[in-house]
Amino acid sequence: MPSDQDLLGTAAAHEQAGRPGEAEAIYRDVLARHPGNADLMQAIGSCAFRSGRLDEARQWTEEAVGLVPNHAVFLNNLGLILDALGELREAVACFEQAARIDPALVIVRYNLGNARVRLGEFDEAVALFRYVIERMPAHVESHLNLGMALSRKGDLAGAVEVYRAALRVLPDCSRLWNNLGTALQRRSDLAGAIAASREALRCEPNDALAMSNLGVCLSELGLADEALEWFRRSIAHDPTLSEAHSGVIFHMQLQPEIAADEIAVECRRWWLRHGAPLHRAGEWDRTPDRRLRVGYVSSDFRDHPVGRHLLPVLRVHDPSEFDFTCYSDALLPDAMTAEFRSCAVTWRESGAWSDEQLSARIREDRIDVLVDLALHSAGNRLRVFARQPAPVQASFAGYPGSTGVETIAYRLTDWFLDPPGAESPWSDEPIRLPDSFWCFDPLGESPDVNELPALASGVVVFGCLCKPSKVNERVIGWWSAILERVPRSRMLLLCPAGEGRDLIAAQFRQCGVEVDRVSFSDRLSRADYLALHHRVDVILDPFPYNGHMTTCDALWMGVPVVSLAGQTPVSRGGLSLLSNVGLPELAAFAPEDYVRIAADLANDLPRLAALRATLRERMRASPLMDGPRFARGIEDACRTMWREWCEAK
Repeated sequence: MPSDQDLLGTAAAHEQAGRPGEAEAIYRDVLARHPGNADLMQAIGSCAFRSGRLDEARQWTEEAVGLVPNHAVFLNNLGLILDALGELREAVACFEQAARIDPALVIVRYNLGNARVRLGEFDEAVALFRYVIERMPAHVESHLNLGMALSRKGDLAGAVEVYRAALRVLPDCSRLWNNLGTALQRRSDLAGAIAASREALRCEPNDALAMSNLGVCLSELGLADEALEWFRRSIAHDPTLSEAHSGVIFHMQLQPEIAADEIAVECRRWWLRHGAPLHRAGEWDRTPDRRLRVGYVSSDFRDHPVGRHLLPVLRVHDPSEFDFTCYSDALLPDAMTAEFRSCAVTWRESGAWSDEQLSARIREDRIDVLVDLALHSAGNRLRVFARQPAPVQASFAGYPGSTGVETIAYRLTDWFLDPPGAESPWSDEPIRLPDSFWCFDPLGESPDVNELPALASGVVVFGCLCKPSKVNERVIGWWSAILERVPRSRMLLLCPAGEGRDLIAAQFRQCGVEVDRVSFSDRLSRADYLALHHRVDVILDPFPYNGHMTTCDALWMGVPVVSLAGQTPVSRGGLSLLSNVGLPELAAFAPEDYVRIAADLANDLPRLAALRATLRERMRASPLMDGPRFARGIEDACRTMWREWCEAK
């Protein structure tokens, strides 16, 4: 019969091999013969922690600490458990005590740094990670987390410097290359970001995260087809990578040949693979008419189309009926983030929290209606919604459409995006806002509307100032037909220099459009982007993913938009916005009508000049700029969803 020492050796081997259940059974057996042994209690707590039984892990580890109060390793392990439970201040106290007891236990400072990040104490975290790196230069996690802490502070240049310094020590670490690529991408250095992603793949050819990051960068360059292919490769190599799977779904909506039912099928796959296993039921108060606690989850509470969309609503919400909480994952907060904070009843910095920690916080906040503001776009928290931390969950604002996440029972939409009676492949219930899915506020100074440029130049300039990923070969074919029908006209697109711009120019040439008739602009500041409309006479909406807030910007700057409506909600944004501003005749339902409407408008300079002079006032008088009315529509939608849930006991 093996001795207890032999058994403990076997248990340790099980732990090292990732079999905590087998190890725990042995530790319990030995503890039965040696009751009160703190080392065994701590070992059982560690196995419970690795098995995800956090409350049990805490109980065992606290007992061990109670028996040996000055044991640095026990305190460190208790800190890890408390951190996982979201009790961050208590975790910090444990780590700090462990560091005082045993300053040589450097890993404690690393764990303390992680807790500081989750508390939003980035300066303290940066100092701690640097401390660890000085003593353990090859500790990859400290380099990674130091860079992420600097990014969270808004110091992307510092993060890039950290990753590059680490790569001089660890040149074949694909994770460092990946993080460098992400930081460069956030600094709009797309060429560098792509090079970093390719270096990550050199180090690890099957690195699914590097494939996904490469897809993000290629999309930013306007290479949506290539981006979609990299996202698909990513999930083929790692089916658990939910962010890459979301990238597939989002980029499918940019493809003219992909129908809504195909997108719905992929959304269903996402749910079954990434969402369904996480679902857990809850118990909630079903009082239909009480004051409701509404939570918004987003990484875009900042100067971003989603932020610009939602801020006018939060400014005028009714605090007597609704208590609003914002869960912000914003990586680069700005002045608009500060305004969001001032509008929210409760503000939670959630960017450093895991999905499980954020879910637990939402449950503790007793949110009644939880609203996802991302859908399958970048930075989404759909795995939080899969856990269903609130009884009523809805999607809104990121883009019009459905997530396919079965725990998100509703989507906010409007009568143009989702017309009643139309066939729909989506399982969630559409809650139609009274007028529009969008609310617009210029939020700051805007350039004045200028006179129609074509009156002075004699040349009509068409434009598309959307993300270049929305531009595809079929759209370029239609735009080329429009240019052919309007002699001497030109096209202006917003697209950074690189492969995407070269591809668009080549596609125009293939359609017979001379190279000097197409020009490009790099990315611009908000003020310069708005001023760019001074050069444009008519905006041509892309298809199938229309411009949305960019359409509002164009109308605000006096530039009419010609749109093509399709069958998916994202392809009907132009129809919705134009209808709300009183110009439904500028929305076509067939490509040939799209070409005709644009050409006829461009050849009617008096009409264009009249629209130029009146569109800003049309916008001001439209539902698109009636923030209070829009806010009441959102509130009514929240109350409707809540009452439906209360009645469906």
